[in-house]
Amino acid sequence: MDSPKNGCNLQKPSKGRQLFSPRPHHRNHLIMEMSPVLTYAIPFFFLGVLGEYLYGNLNELSLYSWPDFLSNLKVAAFTAVTKSALFSFYIVLYYFLYEQLMPIRKALFGYSVVGFGFYWWLIAVMLDDLGFYWYHRLSHQIRLFWACHVVHHSSDNFNLSVGARNSGFAVLYEPLFYLLLPILGFHPVMTVGARGINNIYQFFCHTQLRTPWDRLEPFLVTPRVHEVHHGKDDACIDKNYAGIFCFYDQFFGTYQPSAVPERIRYGVTNPPTSRGVIDVNLHELRDIWRDIREQPSWKTKLAILFNGPGWKPEASARSNKKRESRNR
Repeated sequence: MDSPKNGCNLQKPSKGRQLFSPRPHHRNHLIMEMSPVLTYAIPFFFLGVLGEYLYGNLNELSLYSWPDFLSNLKVAAFTAVTKSALFSFYIVLYYFLYEQLMPIRKALFGYSVVGFGFYWWLIAVMLDDLGFYWYHRLSHQIRLFWACHVVHHSSDNFNLSVGARNSGFAVLYEPLFYLLLPILGFHPVMTVGARGINNIYQFFCHTQLRTPWDRLEPFLVTPRVHEVHHGKDDACIDKNYAGIFCFYDQFFGTYQPSAVPERIRYGVTNPPTSRGVIDVNLHELRDIWRDIREQPSWKTKLAILFNGPGWKPEASARSNKKRESRNR
């Protein structure tokens, strides 16, 4: 379809109910339209935290500790600042891919952009969760990425405030995992909107309280499913990476049902030494820098960055010797 003169290049949405369709105006204003998804949810975040805290107190459940709660708030505030600083860059990137690839999509697949109907939003949310799955999984399996993501796991509690405890530096690479949506023709508003839906859903998965929601396992990620992911026990490590849909973990072999045999212990094996924002965000990066400086070989330095968090050069050397002895 011919694009409108004002530069939005939107195809007329297909028939069906439209959840949201951006008004055709100058693209610089698109950023203002993309921000409300999480902004409107913030009051519900605080109400959820307050309700969880009060319920825990009334039922003598030890769900919160004030030092950890305050640390989560400070980390969340720092992350909000860093994300805001880079938000516009990724919107421009999403918009560039969405617009510039229109002729290619038209030539290869017979369409230029997708519509804004309910089913397109559902597909966008599913594709977003696929991108999140791989962002999340690689953030556990590559030490450089883990140095950012460990912020979310370094609390030894599991409550709604932990849902807001995220790295201030993951924004440097996480949005790259959602490029598939604008490449396929999803408008940047849908790309960011689907990410916002995923973030809101995940936030409310961070609770130990048992609800009817848990009955949706193993179809959807529930608080019990995500609780397993936050455990540092052997049965929990590297499990349940998806944000909304369990079938991604089931398909890629990382699904762990919530019925683990023992009480889950939360946190990480190498936690920060303090609850300060700087230490929480940088403690693993400092450890990486220390380990890199100790190695003379550039090959080993790169291996430290891109192997798993538990990888050590001496462990690799021992495993190589074992392989050699078996091959003799």
